Amino acid sequence: MSSKKKKKTKLPPLPRFRRNRDYSGSREEYIKKVLQLADRLDDHELFKVADKVDKVLYNNEWLQLKETSEGYIYSHESRCNGHIVAMLVIDPSRREPILGRYERTPAHYPGAAEWKDVPLELASITGGVDKGMTPREAAVMETKEEAGYKVTDDDLIDLGTVKPSKSADTIVHLYAVEVKDQSRGDAEGDGSKGEQDAYCDWVSVDSALQSKDPLLSALVTRYFMLD
Repeated sequence: MSSKKKKKTKLPPLPRFRRNRDYSGSREEYIKKVLQLADRLDDHELFKVADKVDKVLYNNEWLQLKETSEGYIYSHESRCNGHIVAMLVIDPSRREPILGRYERTPAHYPGAAEWKDVPLELASITGGVDKGMTPREAAVMETKEEAGYKVTDDDLIDLGTVKPSKSADTIVHLYAVEVKDQSRGDAEGDGSKGEQDAYCDWVSVDSALQSKDPLLSALVTRYFMLD
């Protein structure tokens, strides 16, 4: 399958990168260095080592709780072997160019009596990488399921990876896709409880950056800042 990166449309730059005492270069140099480091650390073989060495404290079909030989406890998403995709669907021709995902997130509202008591929050389009599937294949599938856009591998813009939590070994593969002039179909979803009442809608860059979802912020930031 082709891994060719699609050239993306130039959009207005993000607010000026602020230099700090730890880094004096440009924002483009800074984010490229971060991505290069992330790529070196993103070794899938680490999971195989952890499976042999780290002690499993708890396990079900969704999640494992593990402990290293030094006593550090962390979580592992066994449903997808610790690999997730996050998608940025963008239409540069729109005033509000980001297709945001609104979902209920019960973990953010512990103690909520009922499902309806959990508000819908702006988040990113995400999904697990199923067994036997590559991250790029998962990205294509999730874009259709949650956003209603039928895209191909060649449409994907690779934005690298992130590890959003220090207490989990989850690796999130970031992709963007431009959908200008493409028709949008029905978002079928996966039928799970977590997607009940969920929907997508167009939002501004500022709204995406101010959301509480760090993956959405990472997607938007990398898309605008990288060539």
